[in-house]
Amino acid sequence: MTLFERPILSIESSCDETSAAVVCGGDVLSNVISSQAALHEKWGGVVPEAAARAHVEAILPAIEEALSSAEIGLGDVGAIAVTNRPGLIGALSVGVTAAKALAFALDVPLIGIHHLEGHICSAAVPLLWRAEALPHANTPTSQYPNTPPQYPNTSIPQYPNTSTPKHPKPPTPQYPNTPTPQ
Repeated sequence: MTLFERPILSIESSCDETSAAVVCGGDVLSNVISSQAALHEKWGGVVPEAAARAHVEAILPAIEEALSSAEIGLGDVGAIAVTNRPGLIGALSVGVTAAKALAFALDVPLIGIHHLEGHICSAAVPLLWRAEALPHANTPTSQYPNTPPQYPNTSIPQYPNTSTPKHPKPPTPQYPNTPTPQ
């Protein structure tokens, strides 16, 4: 069992590197990184506007190279994943716009990825993608009852009158010599 049977094209442009990768079944088929380190070195740090402009120039070549290195075409892509937060807004906009355009044109799902969560979860990719690596993956489901698992009480306490308060209508200002609406 896999989340997606077809390859996923992943795009990252949150700061000063443009990256495109192709992942399929938990395996990284290609990973292309276009660095902007030399561009920003003269300023002693990342300049957001310069980073965004460099992403515009690098995004399509990075995607083309990732697809070529993975030996697939755009028609083989089953989903597009893109970093959508956190990051420099101009830089993120370049990657998100490219991803949205491709997902729309290919009629495939678009998956927004939190940059930091992506780093954290990347260690678990082989487990998430390969059913045989999951505990009880080959156990028939009939052995599990149709009851939800019981967890410690982590629910949010319910307080009385938690509905949205109804605010009174503000008074209509009365100005001298102005007719009041009827």
